Amino acid sequence: MVKSLADMVAKAESLISHCPGRPGQAATQNFGNGFRPNCVGSRRPLRRSRSDAPYLLEHGDDFLSTATRTKILAKEQESQTIAVQREQKVVLLDSRFPQINRSFLLAISNYPRLTDPTFAGSVSPYRHSMSSYSEKHLAETVEIAQQIDSAVLEEMADLLLAVRERGGRLFFLGVGGSAANASHAVNDFRKIAGLECYAPTDNVSELTARTNDEGWASVFVEWLRGSRLNAKDAVMVFSVGGGSLEKNVSPNLVSALQHAKEVKASVLGIVGRDGGYTATVADAVCIVPTVNPQNVTPHSEAFQAVIWHLLVSHPKLKVQQTKWESTR
Repeated sequence: MVKSLADMVAKAESLISHCPGRPGQAATQNFGNGFRPNCVGSRRPLRRSRSDAPYLLEHGDDFLSTATRTKILAKEQESQTIAVQREQKVVLLDSRFPQINRSFLLAISNYPRLTDPTFAGSVSPYRHSMSSYSEKHLAETVEIAQQIDSAVLEEMADLLLAVRERGGRLFFLGVGGSAANASHAVNDFRKIAGLECYAPTDNVSELTARTNDEGWASVFVEWLRGSRLNAKDAVMVFSVGGGSLEKNVSPNLVSALQHAKEVKASVLGIVGRDGGYTATVADAVCIVPTVNPQNVTPHSEAFQAVIWHLLVSHPKLKVQQTKWESTR
């Protein structure tokens, strides 16, 4: 089995030295990797193959000339150097992103910023050289999970435990997909963690009535006032941006949090982007890292679910075994 171009050339020279024909013509036989030189009485052309060395294919009968052999060997040396450099890059990437499999590391090894030894910042390798969008999205998810501050999650668990122990209630606020997450979280925290929980968006009649009569911006704060929110309670915000009066995005969250702070209720949040208003007033907030600006919303809403499921599964909060885990 011919291992390299250098081996191939050496074997070709050996065959030529035993050929009974004219100088420069090799015996008619296949001597490795598809090369079939001509010999006496056989003027068949070289068999072309995309995997063969370009110089061997281009020069035909004279491919064993000194100049050609020099080029071939130089090309082989260059290929080996590139292979060594690429392997060094893969080793560097593996140290930075141990969760990525080798095939993907090879795919991104030519991305300069990732393989710069002086670069120590946080950059996502997943957005480059992906074979499919699904692979890219899942890889971004892995990176986000690794960047989330677990100490913040522990702080959130402690705050929620304190709410339960003092007999407080937990109110979930969210809009759009976050509203659906809020509804789901209410179920889990009530059933698994033993916390009295509510979500204003679960009461469609009151939600739409207040929106119609009083306006969208005040719908949450009026709901909380009607529920007598107090210092024993807590508010948990699910939001992509955390609310902003300046940008007029989710102003209903801002007014609700202002009221929560006034009555000294605890404020928690799972939010994306920079956290918005929620991040400025929360007692504990988990900001979902942005690894791809084009996917802020799906990742933020997805990690709301990841984190609330972590919290209801936390030994400090979990009081009821979930169905499948308790089934034998």
